[in-house]
Amino acid sequence: RENSPAAKAGIKSGDRLQAINGVSLRADRADAGYDDYDGVLLRRLQRELAKVEEGDTVRLQVLSDGRSRELRVAT
Repeated sequence: RENSPAAKAGIKSGDRLQAINGVSLRADRADAGYDDYDGVLLRRLQRELAKVEEGDTVRLQVLSDGRSRELRVAT
């Protein structure tokens, strides 16, 4: 959304989250194809977001246009 904290920080459609506050959201190729691995990265993201209070700043590692960059986003 146009005025969301993410948009204000420079995150755009198609960008991929790689980490939040230093916690990796990237899958390892060796884990691909395992049924019990489905949803693990989403649950990891949700756990980390649950630790954040309104008004806190989170560090996001974002892959955008083939480049990785770190952003700070106020919730």
